[in-house]
Amino acid sequence: MKILLASVLLFILLPIQAIAGYYGNSKIDEYDPTVGLYYKAIEVERKNRGFMSKGPSTQVTNISIFNPENEKHLMLFKDNKKRNISIVLYETGINEGKVEYNLSGHTQIIKNNTSIVSRPPKNKLLVGVRIEKNERIFTELWVSSKHGENLRLLTTFPVSSDWHIDMRNSKIRIVTANNSNFTQKSFEW
Repeated sequence: MKILLASVLLFILLPIQAIAGYYGNSKIDEYDPTVGLYYKAIEVERKNRGFMSKGPSTQVTNISIFNPENEKHLMLFKDNKKRNISIVLYETGINEGKVEYNLSGHTQIIKNNTSIVSRPPKNKLLVGVRIEKNERIFTELWVSSKHGENLRLLTTFPVSSDWHIDMRNSKIRIVTANNSNFTQKSFEW
C-alpha cells in the first residue's frame, strides 16, 4: 500500500515540479508604456493534455510586435517552429530605486532589485521558451530589442536549474544546486 501511494504521489508531483521550476504561462497581450509597442501572443491549441485538465489549452508559439506609429507588425521568431513561450519580460521604468517591469506575477525571477540608479528602461525583451530534447525538458532564454531586432539565443539549461535577473548588477543568473554540487553562470542583461 505504501509503494502504491508513493507511486501515485510521484506521478502527480513530478509534472508539478517541472512546471513550477519553469515559471508558468502568463498572458501576453500588452502595450509597453515606454515605447508604445503592443505585444500579442500567437497561440496554437495543444494536442496533448494532462488527465486532470479541463477545457481548451493553448501554447504560445510566437509573439507579434505591433508598432502603432506606422501600423506595422512583425513576428519575433521568423520561422514557423512550434515553440512553448512562457514568459516575455521587459523593463518599463525605474521608480524609487527599483526596476519596474511588465510581469508583476513573476516576481520570483527578479532579485536584488534595490538601490537602482535612475536610468531609462533597457531596450530589451527577454523571452523564455520551454523545449524538449531527448525526453528531457530545457529552458531557452532569448534576448532581442523591444522592437524584435537582433534576436539571439542567450543560453539553454535544464528546467531543474533555477534562474533569475539580478537587477542591481544587470545579470541573468542560471543556478544549479543538487547533490552537494553548485554551479552558477552569469549573462549580461
